[in-house]
Amino acid sequence: MSIQIHSNFDEEFKKAEKLLNIYSMINEIQEKEEYLTTEDVAKKMGISIVSAREYMNRPGFPLLECGKGMKVHSFALTLYNLERRVKP
Repeated sequence: MSIQIHSNFDEEFKKAEKLLNIYSMINEIQEKEEYLTTEDVAKKMGISIVSAREYMNRPGFPLLECGKGMKVHSFALTLYNLERRVKP
């Protein structure tokens, strides 16, 4: 009797790599309560303020509306971007 174990090492390695990236980002944030404005998002992502505003108004974006202003928690922005990253 033989037991066959099927494993996709490459797939498991990619999952582990993704978890390590998330872990390192969490460590960088170090539980800071840092909220980013539209201007901060534009600067962080290297886009115009108009583009950042459009980006922040996308469905599913973790937006916090503060009066007329818009903010996003830095960790929520990181997670949002990680989930939507396009890989070759």
